Amino acid sequence: MLQEMLPQLPASDQKLARTALFLGRVINEYQEDFGRGDFLIRNLLDHDSSSGALAVNDWMRTGQTVQFQVRDGSSAAVDLNELLRKERERSTRSPVRGAVIFSCLGRGEGMYGERNHDIRAVQEGIGPVPAAGFFANGEIGPVGAETFVHGFTSVIGLFAEPGPAKAGA
Repeated sequence: MLQEMLPQLPASDQKLARTALFLGRVINEYQEDFGRGDFLIRNLLDHDSSSGALAVNDWMRTGQTVQFQVRDGSSAAVDLNELLRKERERSTRSPVRGAVIFSCLGRGEGMYGERNHDIRAVQEGIGPVPAAGFFANGEIGPVGAETFVHGFTSVIGLFAEPGPAKAGA
């Protein structure tokens, strides 16, 4: 499938696929539609062009829904800004008071072409808050209701005042 697909891609996507191609496996097969945040992204390790087999850095099952992914700064920025927008809407009852950010060494200036991209996005998207963190080589965070070790991600924890107790809680 990949060998058929690559020549049909626009030149910019072909260039990305040569250096930043990954495979995403869907976490919840029972959803009707799949979108951003529904796939666990894993490295492609090798391929056998004669058989069409791919070696993936994950356990795969026959019949599993997968999707090829490319890593680029503009898509990563859109993803991060969308997550921050959703969090901003969710946190209107209880403002964010601080943040911790754990970013992959593969992000930063090499991915975005600028320094401090992710922390700047948090400060602009959530509001100026005290923040701490570090660069890592593997980040722990969720996809759906499960937790995984990721690569090329930023995992962000936000601290807020507890909201009002829900009735019956």
